[in-house]
Amino acid sequence: GFFDYTFSGTAALPNARFVAGDLVVPKVSTPSLAQDPTVADPFDGLTTGIFTDTFTIPASPGTGPVVYKVKINISSLTATDADLFVGTGSTPSEATQTCSSTSGTATEVCEFEVTTSSSPQTYWLLVQNYAAGNSPPDVVTVESFQAPVQAGTTGSLVATGPGKLASGATYKVRIGWDDPSFVAGQKRIGYLLVQSTN
Repeated sequence: GFFDYTFSGTAALPNARFVAGDLVVPKVSTPSLAQDPTVADPFDGLTTGIFTDTFTIPASPGTGPVVYKVKINISSLTATDADLFVGTGSTPSEATQTCSSTSGTATEVCEFEVTTSSSPQTYWLLVQNYAAGNSPPDVVTVESFQAPVQAGTTGSLVATGPGKLASGATYKVRIGWDDPSFVAGQKRIGYLLVQSTN
């Protein structure tokens, strides 16, 4: 499939190039959580009212370091307040925490970039049911992805656009995808780089 997307405000690019990364499949978990009995400390037991998971950013390829976009969303239709924490390593702790999203709602997000290194990098995520709804346990949807910001190798995402752009111009880019496993109701994540060939 494909769609056309309108961009504007780009710097002048006399030799514009549109580079699409590979599509990635977000991971979705739906834990059923009671309220954490010790809401002041999400790291004190890692059991009741807590969901944890890990993900790994791979080591740099032979061509050099790669930037990965990381995003974790949580939401719940019934919980009053759920919070999200993310950190380095495999065991959640306040000492290794690098991101937290703790508003007074059950919708939270952590988003950041990771540059690859010579070794894989593991991150943990923790979801806390801070305030349960009227009929706990509450189902919390946890969606996460890690997407490389570089030219793709599978052809699952492609893009075409004008070869020359004036400063501030409004223009359309045709973005196409080829993923036989992508069905209605699912999500895929990919990034588009607008570059100059000079």
